[in-house]
Amino acid sequence: MRELDAWIGEHLFGGTLTRTPHLATDIYMQTAQNEALMMSPFPLPRYTSDAHAAMMVLEKCADKCSCIEIWNQDTEGNSGYSVIASRNPEMQQGTAETLPLAICLFAKKLFI
Repeated sequence: MRELDAWIGEHLFGGTLTRTPHLATDIYMQTAQNEALMMSPFPLPRYTSDAHAAMMVLEKCADKCSCIEIWNQDTEGNSGYSVIASRNPEMQQGTAETLPLAICLFAKKLFI
């Protein structure tokens, strides 16, 4: 899911991503605000798995879409979440087993 984290970092938060040469799994993000303050890049948040980071993504979605619904789907032993833009003619939707991932999938559909 780091690819989706990276997409969100670049497209929603305007970050520039870099990988550390010694650990290819570490991704760092630099934003224009950090650069202006002469701050170092910071580790890319785990938007798809961290609830706090996912809420920042949801705030960006709310700026673009005024009516967002979140549903907890618990049917026949299958649980999951759906995030829906209910007043959007295309009815953008993100569905996943966890709420952070559902938010991120929704954001990618909304911002494409």
